[in-house]
Amino acid sequence: MAKTRRSSGKKKSKSRPYLLVGEPVGGLIGAGRTLAAILFKKDDETAFGRIAGAALVTVIAAGAALGVGPLREHVGDTRADPLDVRFQWPTLSGETQTWLPQSIQHNLIETVLTRCSPNPLDTESLEEAQWALLQTGWFPEPGPTVTRRPRGVIDVAGAWRAPAAVVRVGSVDHLVAWGGELLPPEYRAGTAWPLRVIEHPWASPPTDSAGQRRPGQTWVGGDVQAGLDLLALLRTRRAWEHVAGVDIGGFLDHNMLVIRTTEGAEVAWGAAPGAAAPGEQPDAEKLHRFDALLGNSAWINAGRPRVDLYTPYVYFDESAAGAKSR
Repeated sequence: MAKTRRSSGKKKSKSRPYLLVGEPVGGLIGAGRTLAAILFKKDDETAFGRIAGAALVTVIAAGAALGVGPLREHVGDTRADPLDVRFQWPTLSGETQTWLPQSIQHNLIETVLTRCSPNPLDTESLEEAQWALLQTGWFPEPGPTVTRRPRGVIDVAGAWRAPAAVVRVGSVDHLVAWGGELLPPEYRAGTAWPLRVIEHPWASPPTDSAGQRRPGQTWVGGDVQAGLDLLALLRTRRAWEHVAGVDIGGFLDHNMLVIRTTEGAEVAWGAAPGAAAPGEQPDAEKLHRFDALLGNSAWINAGRPRVDLYTPYVYFDESAAGAKSR
């Protein structure tokens, strides 16, 4: 009679004599558990064995947590090259030279250099540089892209805010973009030509809670934007060279924009472009009158102090008392 071997109901587990370095075992924590299972077999488990196994796993996990960061920094520092910051500078249409002054270019490059580390594995410093550049006001949201290239090159590219005019407040001319956003430079009044001047704004320049200028923030009130819209319309005309700026002091109360000429005359335009008030001439008619008057050297040289373009007829104010004649 053949003897049959009775099963105890327990499955035999295949034991492994050792753990290969680099073998995929689910990370260092998994490796610790595997090693603990080898050292302390279930059949031989004791309280000491369980405690020792748990301690071993904890030590290995802690090593994983503490070792990755320093390792990455060490590798990055070893491979680091000197930084070479390269901006895609803004240019005018059809030109290759940038309109941005070299002093401002230098400041922007320093903004990147002081924030970006040479570590090729470091991405956080790139984000810091992007945020700092956005705060300068030269870039609209979401800011420029800051990209790390081989050999230590840092590329900076994005849309730029272009200077439109200066807004005069007291003895200071503040540079603004076409949307009315404040830009970093400020000038002593009258020294920013050929930029045209917007005079008598309702509000002061945008500031933070500490009273410091906030580049990139929009000038509040709407009057500065109305003056910029008028300058944008006039800059394509032949008589643009005679335009010194726009007085917006009467815009909020009287819906009145006044063009100031380089010869000292005032040309009353009226409401903002595209928003003519009842009884005003349309923009096309105002532009026709503007070209005819400022393109006429006889009128320019006559020294007339004021002319109204928005009324049904063109009125000239030729007296200090303000009497009008046709």
